[in-house]
Amino acid sequence: MTTFVLDCSDCVGHETPECDDCVVRYLVERDEERRVTLDGDELRAVQVMSEAGLVPTVRHLRAVS
Repeated sequence: MTTFVLDCSDCVGHETPECDDCVVRYLVERDEERRVTLDGDELRAVQVMSEAGLVPTVRHLRAVS
């Protein structure tokens, strides 16, 4: 099963205005680790909810090191 780890600390939008409207930030404000791990089905569910306007989009873009 594929998993996606979305970690605010490695996102190019971290602490920018883009960060304020990201579903990852919405989720991690409840988690002090500041990262979210989603499997493929969960990521698709978030995308469907986002398309319906129920949650913000995933704006996470991993910084290239």
